[in-house]
Parts: sequence; C-alpha cells; structure tokens
Amino acid sequence: MRFIMRYFILTVLFYICFMNVSSYAQTNHIVVSETEAQKAKKTDLLSYQQEWARLTFEEENKEKQQVGFDTLLERVEKTLKEKPSSADMRIWLAKLKMEKASSLGLFKRDDMNKEALALLEQATLINPKALDGYGYALLGHLYNSADVWPFSFGNRVKAKGYLLKALALDPDNLEANYFYGLYLKQYEGLESANPYFKKALESKQYPDRKTAYLGLRDMIREAMKEEKEEKEDDRRK
Repeated sequence: MRFIMRYFILTVLFYICFMNVSSYAQTNHIVVSETEAQKAKKTDLLSYQQEWARLTFEEENKEKQQVGFDTLLERVEKTLKEKPSSADMRIWLAKLKMEKASSLGLFKRDDMNKEALALLEQATLINPKALDGYGYALLGHLYNSADVWPFSFGNRVKAKGYLLKALALDPDNLEANYFYGLYLKQYEGLESANPYFKKALESKQYPDRKTAYLGLRDMIREAMKEEKEEKEDDRRK
C-alpha cells in the first residue's frame, strides 16, 4: 500500500513539474515570437521612413523622386494588407497619401486627402499613442492644409484641436511642434509660432533617421527665416 501511495505521489509531482516546464517553454516561445514580430515591424517602418527622407531631401531628379514616392506608397500599402491591425503603417500610408495629394488637381486631391483622413482616424482608434501621437499631428496638419468647404473638409478649429492633442501626448515632438508652429503662423502671426519652431529645433527625435532630422530642421529654419526677414523689412521702413 505504501509503495502504491509513493508511486502515486511521485507521478503527480512529475506531472506538475512537466506542466510547469511546458508552460514556461510556451510562454518564452510566445515572448520571442512577439519580440521578433515587433523587430520586423520596426525594421519595415524604419526602412520606409528612411526611403521617404532620401526621396524628400536628397533626390534632386523630380521624375525619379515621383516614381520613388509611388513605389514607396505601394510598398506601404502592401505591408498594411499583411498587417491590417498596424496603426503605425496606417499613419505612414496616410502621410504618403497627403503628400501625393498636394501634387494633384482639386477633385483628385480631395479624394486622396479623404483616404488619408480615413486612415488616420482608424489609426488613432487602434492606438492613439502610436508613433508618439503622430496620427493626431498629421490629422491636425491635414485639416489645416486641406481645402475648405465647399471644396473639401479643411477646418481650422479641428486642426488646432488635433495638434494640441498631439502635443499633449508628446510635448517635445519635432513635427507636432513644427505643424502647430505653421498653424499659428498662418492664423495668429509669426510671434506666436516662433516658440514652437524653436522647440521643434531643440527636439532630439529621430536618432535612426539623420536625413529626416536634418531635412526637417532646414524646413523649420526656413519658416523662422521669413520672420527675421520681415522684421528687417519693418526696420528699414
């Protein structure tokens, strides 16, 4: 009887140990898989971001630049189909569509901007904090840059609301500060915009995207240079 009881106890203990080890192995397998998936996702996104920067700030041939942008847009669309739940990819596809829209005629531009708007709204629902709130920054910029009614959906009130939401999520975000600076420059004057331009220049974002970082800083300086030139003109008067 004692032998049977010992055998039973040892069997139970062995089963418990086996299940714990099996559970541990499965958990670690999942963790590794998720980490690899996250790395692959970041690698895809980073490669698209770097290609965008190269085309925007380094490619001088306009025809090659346009072909490059169309190819990049197709690549991001394909990746989004493979990863339909990715807020990051939705945001970057929207960004590319916004930039393509700027080169189109009125009605095609409106259609493309509406596609970008839908992508950004979906992305912010999936993950409001994706890319440090960049979806909200682009929504604000889109509402500010789109044609107003009756031609399109441009709306300065919504633009300001989304830009402030982006800054609330990440007050030091380079592009959120730059976009809000552009907004203020348009509606309230350069003096109101300047603090946000300066904050954008102080941002340490994009350590893996040097071309984008330097290119965006040049754009910000251009926006600030106008202020300096206008002040010099006023002094001459």
